[in-house]
This record gives sequence, C-alpha cells and structure tokens, in this order.
Amino acid sequence: MEQTIPANPSPIAEEGLHPQVPVKKDLFSIDPQQSVGDIDFHAPSPAIQPSDQIALAVPSTEPLFRMDTTRNVEEEWQSIESMCATIFQQEIDMYTGKEQQKKGTIMRTAQQKLFGMELPRGHGHKGKISSKMSLLYDELTGRQPRKRRAKLPTEHEQPPLSIKRAHIRPQAILVGVVGSGPYAKLIVERLLQMQHQVMTTSKEVHATVMEDASFLPILTSIPLSSLQLQPNLRLLCNACEIIIVAIQPDSAALSFYTKKEGLLELAERRHALIDLCVEDLTISNKIHKIASASKLHYYDCLVFPQPSTLASFDKNHPSVFMGGEFAPSESVCNVLYALGKTLFSGQKNQGIIYKMIVSQYMMIQQQVLKEVYSTSSSLGVTDAKLLGRLLALCADPVTIIERNINFHLLDPGDQRSITIPISSLLSQIKRTYSLPSSFLPATSLACRVGEDVLQVNGDAQTDVSHIWDPVVMPVSNPPSL
Repeated sequence: MEQTIPANPSPIAEEGLHPQVPVKKDLFSIDPQQSVGDIDFHAPSPAIQPSDQIALAVPSTEPLFRMDTTRNVEEEWQSIESMCATIFQQEIDMYTGKEQQKKGTIMRTAQQKLFGMELPRGHGHKGKISSKMSLLYDELTGRQPRKRRAKLPTEHEQPPLSIKRAHIRPQAILVGVVGSGPYAKLIVERLLQMQHQVMTTSKEVHATVMEDASFLPILTSIPLSSLQLQPNLRLLCNACEIIIVAIQPDSAALSFYTKKEGLLELAERRHALIDLCVEDLTISNKIHKIASASKLHYYDCLVFPQPSTLASFDKNHPSVFMGGEFAPSESVCNVLYALGKTLFSGQKNQGIIYKMIVSQYMMIQQQVLKEVYSTSSSLGVTDAKLLGRLLALCADPVTIIERNINFHLLDPGDQRSITIPISSLLSQIKRTYSLPSSFLPATSLACRVGEDVLQVNGDAQTDVSHIWDPVVMPVSNPPSL
C-alpha cells in the first residue's frame, strides 16, 4: 500500500521557504539493518516535519505604533519614548548573543515591534526617529559611541573626569515637592511632564499649576491623581520617600530644615532629601552635618543653568550637580534625570562647588570670546569670528584664569612685561587637533590662519596677551595724595 502526500499549497511553500514535494512511502517497508523492536509505529509521517508545522503557524504581528510623518518629530518621539525604553530594556535583559552585534540586533527588533519595519538612517522623519532611538539605547546602557574618540592623554596631561551615567528605567515615582513660588511650580510641572506623581504642601503651587493654560495639554493627558495637595509636612513625609526642597532664600531654607517639626526632624532613614536651591557653603555644611548625625540621605543638587520655563529644558537642557555622603538610589537618579541631563555624584557640598566652578568658567569663556573678537583685526586677520573661536578653544585655560584673577593686581610695568607669543598658541592648536580624524579640516584651517598672521606681523613672537586684558575688572588708578 502506498500513500501520496500532496505539496503544501501555502504561500510560504510557494516562495521556497519550506518546499515540499509528493513523497511516496511504503508504510510496511522495514530497514534491513533495523530491528523490529526499534520501530515506532506511532511516529508521524516524515513528509511533514515539526519545524514546517511551526513555520506555517506563525501569526503576523501588528506594529504597536503607526508613524505619522506629518507630525513634528519631537511630539511623535515624546509619545513613544517611554514605550521604546520599555521594549529596549526587555530586549537588553533577554539578549544572549555577541556583544559586537548587541545594539544592531536590539535596534532592529525594537523597530520591528514598534513600527513593523526597520527605520532608515538619514535626515528625514524616520531617520530622525531612528537617531533618537539610538541615543536612548546609549543612555540606557551607558554605551559610549566608538566614533570620534579623543586622543590618549600624554604623561603631562590629565585625563578628563569620566562619570558613568546611571541606568535609568522609565517608571512613575511619587515625589514630594516643598516650597512656593515660580521655581517650585516649574519643578512640579517638569516632574508631571516626565510622568511622575507629585505631592505638594503649597496651595499656591497647586492652584497655579492647575490654572496654567500653557500646561493644560499635559494636565489633560495624565491621571487626575498625578498631582495631590497635602495639608502639612508630616503627611507628605509619610506618603513620599523622595522629597525635593525648593525654598529661597538660603536663610529660609535653613530655618525650614532645623525648626521644630521641621524636615530633618520628621524625616526618616528611608527618605531621600534633595535640595535644589541652597547655594551657601556654610548653610549647606550645617544641613549636611545634622543629616549625617541622623544617617539621613541629604543631597545638595544645584541645577545650572536654572530654568525659567518648561521650554528651557528643551532649548538649553540644564545639568544637575549632585553632592552628598550616600550613593543615590536608582529612584533618586530617575527623578534627578527628569530635571537635568548630567549627574555629578560626590561628597558634601560638591554640588555647590561644581556649580561655582562651571559658572566661573562660563563667565571667563564669554569674556575671552568678546575680547578676541574685538582685537583680532589688529593681528591682521579679517575673519574675526574664526580666529576668536580658535584662540578660545586652544588657549590654555589656566593662563586665562590666572590673568583674569591676578592681572589687575599687578603694577602697570608688570602688566606690560607679560607676553604670550602667538607661536605658542599656534603650536597648541596643532597639538590639540593633530590626532582626531573629525578635526582634520580644522587642523589645516588653523595652520593656514596662523601662517597668515605670521606673514602679516612678520614675527613669531608677536604678543597677543592683550586679548585677555580684563574688561569686567578694569585697573583703577590709586588716588593721588
């Protein structure tokens, strides 16, 4: 007896993925080298393999999100960012392949799940969404791009401070916000915008947020329970483990911490107290000392530059400079990441100290740029903006800071005797931009500009020290006796 199994008429078989041809099999034929006891009379027909059955039964998957190319890229990305992060985290946890292929495999899988297709690279709508997904993946994994690596520091150079970003997973966290005024209101709105739940003790802040017409689209998209008003600080401490304090001025903040029934008295070891406003080192040290005695997790987290509107977070995303004795938990990092893009973890008062350093550096940088623009024409270069940028990027920052701090204290004769040869600046330009491939065009451009300057002036020792003459701190002549 013979049995004929027809070919599978499905489209998968027609495309050649699982070709099957008619097979004739004698059901009673026995392999002469096989014993009767080894024969399985209940085995399925060999013409239809289990792998074929599984392949034919795979259902078609629908994408989780349908892309609308008519929408703004930023608006569309905000609507899918949390969903994309969740899929990324699931794929990262399940991935078991090679490390070199990890990002590409996870990116393709996530795009297939989200959009049902792989997104192209480029400058179009889909290309921009793909780029944002790549940046989000790097954010979640702490991955550093391999391209455009900086040169290795020499024995005389100090490597830049490297800080590993915490692994941030999207989750809604209940956060207490204490304080009144525009800054506290902005903090509440930003946390709500980032899908966190917020409690506040200020009726003023609660009312202004609920009545803010510009914030109405976000309010309508979140649950009504996302913003709650607590009548007193004790109930807020009982409900929230993360408490943000935005009280100004510093004297009022110190009183709030140390008074009877104050925050340091009501807080427990499970709480994380985050201060965004104290900028006085003495006051911050007092609060740190009291908190340390009670083993409380207190952090001074200065936000710089301090935002004024919600649009500030998109146009000029601020940084958070964090200082405290205890390592922050993942929940604390998650909340702070909603307020700023960078976290500097360290010891007491380092949040304040970092902000002071960065503020001073930015002031000096702006001053140098202004003075370079105004004096570059005297060096014989017509493109003032180009020369100004090159000198500002390549000049020694230590020299700039020393001249800004000490130059006005010197006698006029000593001031005139200090010179900075232009050849030293040009050599520093070549040394700074010699290795990275991304700066090769700037290398030839800098050398060309430098040679033009030398040809016009005719001397490699041309003094350019007047570029850093102080403007905000003019030399005052002592009164004549």
